[in-house]
Amino acid sequence: EIDLLERVVAAEGRGEGVDCQEAIATVMLNRWQDGSFGDSLTAVITADGQFADPYDGEISIITHLAVKNALIYYNTYCMCIPHQVLYFRAHHYHVFGKPYCSIDNTYFSTRENVVL
Repeated sequence: EIDLLERVVAAEGRGEGVDCQEAIATVMLNRWQDGSFGDSLTAVITADGQFADPYDGEISIITHLAVKNALIYYNTYCMCIPHQVLYFRAHHYHVFGKPYCSIDNTYFSTRENVVL
């Protein structure tokens, strides 16, 4: 599953920095923990229409470091984004969800009803 996570982060975060790629990985972990998006990390990552093709990105040192950081710091005070952040999109916020932050050229959002 870690290899699959790295591949999807590489595809989704192509050209983005380590902080952005770490946040992308964290969103996938958040979705897995939430339980509404699949019962395994693989199910979350491979759900139809959710993320880029995992074989469309080349894993770089930055991607490897970002995923490693996301896994190490998950559920600690060092998480790069909170558990409630479940969505991201390149270049602008989704039309749904509540904007949370942008990192590089990627915009992260929570569900509408979330209070942080």
